[in-house]
This record gives sequence, C-alpha cells and structure tokens, in this order.
Amino acid sequence: MDKIVNVAGTWQRLRRLLHLESTKTASKQELERVAHKVDGTKRKVIEVRNKYTNPAGSEPFPDYGGRESSALGAAISLAEVPAETNRSRTRSVAGVDKVINNMIPYINDRSIANLATYMRECWEKGTIPQE
Repeated sequence: MDKIVNVAGTWQRLRRLLHLESTKTASKQELERVAHKVDGTKRKVIEVRNKYTNPAGSEPFPDYGGRESSALGAAISLAEVPAETNRSRTRSVAGVDKVINNMIPYINDRSIANLATYMRECWEKGTIPQE
C-alpha cells in the first residue's frame, strides 16, 4: 500500500473489510491510518500489497464469447474516430498526456488520420495503450 491507498481495486476490497456503510473519504482515511500503523518492514508491506492487490495492472481480458461477426474484426475506419471523439466526455479531467478533453472533438483532420492509424496498429497488435 506504500502509505497511500490509490488503486481503485485495493480501496474497494479494503473498504468492504472495514466499514461497508461508511463514506469513501472516511474509509480512505481509515486505510491511511492503518497503513501508517503497520509494524512490519516496508518489504513485508510490499509483499502483502503484491499478494492481495495486483499492483501490476488489471487481469487479462477473457476471450470473446459472442457471435462471430466480420464487422468486429474489421479495421477501424476514418469515420469512426470523429464519431467517437464527438461522444467523448468533455468535463472529465485531462489524462496523463495533458490533453484538455474539451478540445478532443475539435481536432483537425490530420490528427484524426494519425489517431486512426495508431488505433489500427494497436488493434492489429492486440494491445491496449498504457496511460
């Protein structure tokens, strides 16, 4: 936990162990108090965190179980990108890339083409970009 509880899955699991009815803020404060009171070494805290929280990321995605469709395997079209960027939530906080989200629906055609190319590359490789 490294003295800071910041992984959503960790917080959800530990919140249920502490007080299901309490607010998120109260639970977070309680978790931080518990982390500071740990008597073990930092190595022991890290071992427990690694055992119970999966700090490396999420679990792998399961295989697709629906009907087969040629549209699902098709390359991402240039028209799909602006359609999705226009649907983006513009009131959310900027990501790691520091792009202000209310600008995303207004990106130029060249940027849309570059984004579509990047999305196709990720799709073909079967990878999800890291934040």
